[in-house]
Amino acid sequence: MVSTADRMLGQARADLPFARDEVLRQLGYRPGRTRPSPSSLEQVADGMRQATGLLQPLLLQADAALECRGPEDALGVPELGLRWRSPALTRVLAGAERVTLFAGTVGGAVGDAVREAFAAGCYARAVVLDACGTSAVAALGERVLAEAGGRAASAGFRLTAPYSPGYQDWDLADTAALLRALEARRIGLLASDAHY
Repeated sequence: MVSTADRMLGQARADLPFARDEVLRQLGYRPGRTRPSPSSLEQVADGMRQATGLLQPLLLQADAALECRGPEDALGVPELGLRWRSPALTRVLAGAERVTLFAGTVGGAVGDAVREAFAAGCYARAVVLDACGTSAVAALGERVLAEAGGRAASAGFRLTAPYSPGYQDWDLADTAALLRALEARRIGLLASDAHY
């Protein structure tokens, strides 16, 4: 039986921290190669404070049996009605018995603030807020991986590297089916016509 759990992470905003270094990386700064100015660091700090107050992290996940027949055959998660072809992913999952699928969001408020900042001509603030949102999504993914790794280890399994449609030969068009299987519409996630 599939165990699908809705969870809200971050009722206390400190529950989903994202690092300044990750925000700076998203903005293009590279340690040892580029140095942000004091005013840039102040803008990043302001953006992080604003974004942290806007975060509404939500996560859907399902743990299910994996059907994997060989490098050229389709992978499947029969309990969720999923089937796809990706020789690269099949190699990654060789010998795997179960898979954890997840979809997460930090909510739409950060994106709304980015659009408002652009509309007001506050371009630097908009770019910083966008980098903060991206960094928060990355932090949510890291949280999911850490928790999934703990569950896997306690059951005698090991975690593979994370993988998603668009990696190597896994068709980006499979995003929509994964989101439908997770009922991600409930947390406001839908695939666009371009499958993002």
